[in-house]
Amino acid sequence: MEKLLNKLSFLRGSWSGEGFVIDFTEPVYNMMFGSMQKANEVGEVVHWETYRFEERDNHVFLYPSQMGEESGVYVMTQSDSTDTGFVFEAFINKQTPIQAIYFQPIDSNNGELLFGLKGEMEGRTFEKEWSLHRRTASFHIG
Repeated sequence: MEKLLNKLSFLRGSWSGEGFVIDFTEPVYNMMFGSMQKANEVGEVVHWETYRFEERDNHVFLYPSQMGEESGVYVMTQSDSTDTGFVFEAFINKQTPIQAIYFQPIDSNNGELLFGLKGEMEGRTFEKEWSLHRRTASFHIG
């Protein structure tokens, strides 16, 4: 039986968009890792995140951290590349501002990916999306 985590193999590699870069490892055993760096116009890192994907008990969990602080546990609730892509919803703490994190492959031939967040903060819902492109060479800001 194929591992659920292998469905996320399309993420492996390096991506860039809107002043930041994201790198994902390939799935190995039951885990996969990612990291993100956002830099300002002079190339100083101003924000960073890490991502740990883990397959356990026939589910894939996502453990994101922002600037070294854990920011919740998410479980993959949709695992195909349809209109909404691969969706991770808040699992244990459903009161977190970010309710869903999703990855949607847009154009596998040209290496395009949509990365998005949905949630609620201060009584208002929000959705933020970033269009990412596969990075094939070194990336410099500025």
